[in-house]
This record gives sequence, structure tokens and C-alpha cells, in this order.
Amino acid sequence: MAYRIKEFNVTVQDATGAGASVFGILATAKINLKAVCGWTSDKDGNAVLQFLVDTGQEDVAAAALRRAKFTFKTADVVAVEVKNKIGAMAEITAKLAAANVNIDYAYAAAATKT
Repeated sequence: MAYRIKEFNVTVQDATGAGASVFGILATAKINLKAVCGWTSDKDGNAVLQFLVDTGQEDVAAAALRRAKFTFKTADVVAVEVKNKIGAMAEITAKLAAANVNIDYAYAAAATKT
């Protein structure tokens, strides 16, 4: 199943506990995370936390981040939920290629064992 969803990109200082701070604020606001990705940027001392929240929680998540004075951006992205099985990513990427859709980036996780 594919659907549009809001992605958050929060810039934080690359320091121990930065993720705990962002995700703690969201937990206090009762925000459920659907997916998370993060990385550091060696050149500027920052890190980026990228995540999806449950549909309908976007405004609450943004308000919580603003109150805590975090710098963030949002973007509309496509999320795809597939069965956890061998070849699932091959199937999805082949369908996207056939539709002439280029993938800028992706992150994925398996929620259950196969």
C-alpha cells in the first residue's frame, strides 16, 4: 500500500542525547513514529533526524518541535507498506521504475520476522 505522508527533518547538534531530546519531546506530545532515519554531517557539527509520524499527528508534532525551539522542515513523501518477504524491495523498485519514478532516497525496516 502506498500513500502520501509528511516527513520531518530536524537538525540538531551532533551530540550525545540529541536524539533523546527530540524523541522525548515527541513522546511527551503523544506522537507515534512510523519510521526514523538519521545521520551526522561531519562538515558542520550537526546531525539530521528524519522521521514519519502517524497521519493526523503532523500539526501536533510540528507544534511540539516549535515549542522546544528545534529547527525543522517538512516534506510530502510517499510511504509504501509491504509484506516482509524476500524480494519485496525488488518488486517495489521495479514498479516505480516502470512508472518512471526516480527514488531520491529511501529508508526501511521490517516490523516482524518473515
